[in-house]
Amino acid sequence: MLTLEQIKDWLKIQDPDLNNCIAVGSIDGNKDKFIGVYPLKPSGSSQRICIGGVDQTRYQVRSVSILIHWTNKISTAEAKATAVYGLFYGLSGVVMGTTKVISADPGPAPIPVGKNSQGYCEYVIQIKFIYERT
Repeated sequence: MLTLEQIKDWLKIQDPDLNNCIAVGSIDGNKDKFIGVYPLKPSGSSQRICIGGVDQTRYQVRSVSILIHWTNKISTAEAKATAVYGLFYGLSGVVMGTTKVISADPGPAPIPVGKNSQGYCEYVIQIKFIYERT
């Protein structure tokens, strides 16, 4: 299974500046730069199972939300959100941890969600991963 931890660790490798400012399931809202990796509710009502059962099911889907909480300058936050988005746009055939990601769809663009209570700008990227089942 593709885990949030694997996605977080892959992001840290792609952008070493994230080493001390990325977490799974939460962010430190007091820091001016932080990224959170969250689960998204799956669309549909059931897990994908192929005809022939679980043994014939080779791929699964995982939906993830990435929250970019980045400074109080909109232009700086937008640039970081665009850079993170670019890491997933067109992504295919990579390994995250021990899981092979077949493709990632980050949607049309990062979504601006405004500023938090301390005035830090935030963007969200909602990504649908298709990964190889092991």
